[in-house]
Amino acid sequence: MFSAELRVESDPRVARRIALSVPGRIESGDSPRCVCRVTNLSKSGARLMLFSDIDLGATVELTLPGSITRRARVAWVGDFEAGCAFEEALDETFVEELARVYHFDDEDDRPPLPRVKH
Repeated sequence: MFSAELRVESDPRVARRIALSVPGRIESGDSPRCVCRVTNLSKSGARLMLFSDIDLGATVELTLPGSITRRARVAWVGDFEAGCAFEEALDETFVEELARVYHFDDEDDRPPLPRVKH
C-alpha cells in the first residue's frame, strides 16, 4: 500500500503573456530616464531587458509606443532583466496591437542580451 500527495500550484500571473520586442523607456525616482526593451507583455505586467541597474521593489514609470505610460512595481530582477507588475492594467486592445506589430513566433528569435565590457 502507498499514499501520494497531489499538489496543484497555479501561476500567479493574472493574464496571458506575449513574447515580443517593444522599445520602451523607464523612469524611477531620482534615477535618470533610460531605454529598455519589453520582451514579454500582458495587460498586467511586463518583462524588461535593461541597460542599467534597477532595484527590486522600485516603482517605475514605463513608457510604451504611442506614449502609453504605466506605473509599475519591480517584482523581480535578474541579469539585464526585470519583471514589473502594472498598478493599472493596459487595455487588452492595446496589448493585442503591440503583439500584432512586435510579436515573435519563436523564443529563439529574441534579440540577444547586451554584452558588458569588463
